[in-house]
Parts: sequence; C-alpha cells; structure tokens
Amino acid sequence: MTKIPLLFLLVLSGCSSFSFYSEVVNSIKVVVLPNNLEITQEFYNDFEYSFVQATFGRSDSVIMVLEEYDRPHYKWVSSDGIRITTNSFGKVVETEGLPNDLYLTGITKENIIDIKGLGSYSSDFYSPRLTQALTLTNLSSQQKSNIMYLGNQRSFTLYEERISIPSIYWNEKNYYWMDGKKIIKTIQTLSPNQSSLELTFYIK
Repeated sequence: MTKIPLLFLLVLSGCSSFSFYSEVVNSIKVVVLPNNLEITQEFYNDFEYSFVQATFGRSDSVIMVLEEYDRPHYKWVSSDGIRITTNSFGKVVETEGLPNDLYLTGITKENIIDIKGLGSYSSDFYSPRLTQALTLTNLSSQQKSNIMYLGNQRSFTLYEERISIPSIYWNEKNYYWMDGKKIIKTIQTLSPNQSSLELTFYIK
C-alpha cells in the first residue's frame, strides 16, 4: 500500500472539523506530493473535500482544494494562494498567481460533447499583456485510453483539443480524459512559453 506523507495526515486531521471549503483552505498547510505517489481509493476516501492533483511540467505535484463551485465553474486553490478555475469538462478558464495568468471568455457550453468540432473564444493574458485574442479550437474524441486512477488501470474517453491564436502564431494541443460527462484528467498548455499543466480531478 502506498504510504501517505505524514504532513498530509496532519492536514487531514486539522481539516476534519470544518464544514466550508474556505475554512479548509485557510487551515491547510503546503502539501507537496512526489510525482511517483499515486492517489489511491483509500487516500481519496480519507480526504473530506473535492480536490485536484496539479503538476506543472516536471515539478512535484500539489493538492489544490475546491474553494468554490459556481456552476459550471470550479475554483481550486493551493495553500500559497494560487487559484485555477475550470469549467465542467476541465478546461482552465482563469488563473490567479501564475507567471502569466489567463482569462477566457466566450465558452458557453457545459458539456464537452456539445462543443465537439470547430469553435472559438477569447483569451486574455497578463504577462505579456494580450487582450481579447481570438482563439480557435477544434475538439475531437479519440479512442478509449487507459490511465491509472485511484490505484487502478481504467479506461476513459480521450478528447483532443487543438487550439490556435493566429495573432501570435501560437498552436497547441490539450487533452481531456472523460468518464461520460465527468472530467477525470486533463493536460493543458495555458499560454505560450509555459510548461503544460496536468490536473487529475477527485470530485466528491
């Protein structure tokens, strides 16, 4: 059985009496997880609140707790105040505290199945500044893909999203693993010259 770090156990015991996500965030300490640590079913069951395991590039993973849910948006927060907002199919639509924060507008569909095919939205970046940049997207479903989730090898539907911002000649691919309409995992590049972000979702 995978050992859970002592620091994580301390966080669990300190959070068990809170009833609101904001109180959990205020009480939580820095939780850094080695990249080889798997989130098991036991690990998930022992954690009282929804969370994501976030990894930028090759850095160690961190736990981000669900601070707020305002359908269809989930706002995740780390212990050092970084915030990432995702929509219901896992696309990152806003960040706070990253080297180049972003804010996306014009994504109106809640179900990833409804937005398959060609589409567009607007992207704002903050460093360097770029506002209302037309972003083209082409979303397609792939064959079933096997990944590790909650300690087991499981099969999910993989979606590939090709995005481009013609004004800055930027092209990228993002990936989403879905269990029906439920997001399981995503790998996205949020802005040019930034490492990819991997998010694995554990929603209660």
